[in-house]
Amino acid sequence: MIHAFVINLPAATERLRRVTACLDAAQIPHTRVEGVYGPGLEFPHPDFDERRYALWHGKVANPREVGCYLGHIAAIRAFLESGAEYGLILEDDADFSPQLPALLNAAIDARGTWDLLHLSYCGRLHPSTFVTLRKLPGNARIVQHLTHVKGAGAYLVNRRWAEAAARALLPMWLPWDYAFDREEDLPGRFGTALLVPFPVSQATPDVSQITQTRKLNFFRRALTVIPRRNVGRVVRFFRRLFRAWR
Repeated sequence: MIHAFVINLPAATERLRRVTACLDAAQIPHTRVEGVYGPGLEFPHPDFDERRYALWHGKVANPREVGCYLGHIAAIRAFLESGAEYGLILEDDADFSPQLPALLNAAIDARGTWDLLHLSYCGRLHPSTFVTLRKLPGNARIVQHLTHVKGAGAYLVNRRWAEAAARALLPMWLPWDYAFDREEDLPGRFGTALLVPFPVSQATPDVSQITQTRKLNFFRRALTVIPRRNVGRVVRFFRRLFRAWR
């Protein structure tokens, strides 16, 4: 039912070796998806809305970030072209234990609580932002998060979500870890959730292949980015709170 799709640039051979060894040990079938090398793209690019990105994200375009985004889209399309019911999307520095398959199977048993299930996080989330949707064996839980989740190192999706995302999330106007967590941008009703404690970490959290993106000046951001983000946070909070308690 589950197939993993590993996003990997050709030069990152050691990363690929490491993550495929983990997947083999966990007996999870997997496919390599060639990542997109952003600096090799030609701009303007049809799948990147640079004007909207600057207006609503408030940063200078970063080719590596565009490549990262398109790599995730490629992984989602590869999943849709496969016969798998669920796609485990992994960046190539994902690290996890052999217990992951059991947790994924438990999550599938609770599939009515999610369409997109975050399995990792970049940073630290406070438990006060969680509402438990389903308790799983051990101390694991599927929770509704009320805030934005940073990072996209590992997540599980169903085909319904993937089909909507492949259509609606292009062209890019936000980084992937912002865009894919915004279920409000997809046509129809979709739910995102977290599996906690997070079963996947990133083995090289301080060695990103994406360089820092430069912000535009404060006054431009204050007029567009900051209001959009604040309104989005409030709407997302109440939307997800209602979903958790209905």
